[in-house]
Amino acid sequence: MKIAQIMSVDPLSVEASDTLADAIGLMTERGVRHLPVVRDGRVVGIVSDRDLLESTGWMWDEERGKAPAVVGDVLQPEPMTLGPDDSVATLARRLVEWGVGCAPVVVDGALRGIATEIDVLEAFVAYCGNGHPPPDPVPVEQRMSVDPLTLEVTATAQEAFDLMRGNAVRHLPVVEDLTVVGLVSDRDLRAMLGRAMPGNTPVREFMATEVETVSPDDDLTLVAHTLAAHKIGALPVVDGDALVGVISTTDVLDHCASVLG
Repeated sequence: MKIAQIMSVDPLSVEASDTLADAIGLMTERGVRHLPVVRDGRVVGIVSDRDLLESTGWMWDEERGKAPAVVGDVLQPEPMTLGPDDSVATLARRLVEWGVGCAPVVVDGALRGIATEIDVLEAFVAYCGNGHPPPDPVPVEQRMSVDPLTLEVTATAQEAFDLMRGNAVRHLPVVEDLTVVGLVSDRDLRAMLGRAMPGNTPVREFMATEVETVSPDDDLTLVAHTLAAHKIGALPVVDGDALVGVISTTDVLDHCASVLG
C-alpha cells in the first residue's frame, strides 16, 4: 500500500509570515494538529500544536506581548518528508524513528499531501478487514507505558502544561481516587490557548470525560481499531478500575508497520 492511497490531498497549510493567532485559529477550527509551512508552494517547515505551546511559552493573557508573533518564529525547518509512492509501512517506521505525528508528502519539494499516525492506523484497520490473515496477537502490556503520569481533577491547566512540557508527553489521564475520570491532551491545551482561557482553569472544565480504555491483555489490533475510530492519540490502560498504563499511537505503529510491510 502506498502513501498516495491514504494521504490527505491539498492539506491545510500556512505561510511563515502568518501570525500564530492565525495558525492556532486554523488548527482549532479544522481540528488538526499539524500545519505544513509553505513558500511558493514548497515546504519550508512544519508547525504543530506542541510547537505553539512550547515555543510561545504557553503565554497567558498577561504575557501575550512577550510571545513570538509569526509562524516563522516557531516552525520546525526542513521537516522530514516522504513521497506519494513510498509505502505506508515505511511511513509508520519513519514516524516512530523521527518522533513525529505526521509527514508532509512532497513531489520535487512541492506539497502534495500530508499523512498522519491516524492515517496509518486506518490503513491497518482496512487491511485487517479485507480478508488478510489476522496478525499474531500482541498484548497491550508488552507495548504500554507503565506507571503513567496523572493529574488530579483539582489540577489546573498550567499544572497540566508544566507536567507535559517537563516530561515530553502529550496525554495525561485525570484521576479521582485512582479511577480514571478524564483525559487531557496537548490539543486540549492548544485549544485553550486559542480561546484565551486563564492558566488557573481547572482541568475538569475542559478535559475529555468520555474516555475509552483498554486492558493489559487486549490485543494491539483492538487498540489500533479504537484509536482510529475515535481519532485519538492515546488510551488509558486499566486493570479493573485501576490505571496501570497508557498506550499511544506511537506504541502501536511498529506493530502496524510489521503487518503492512
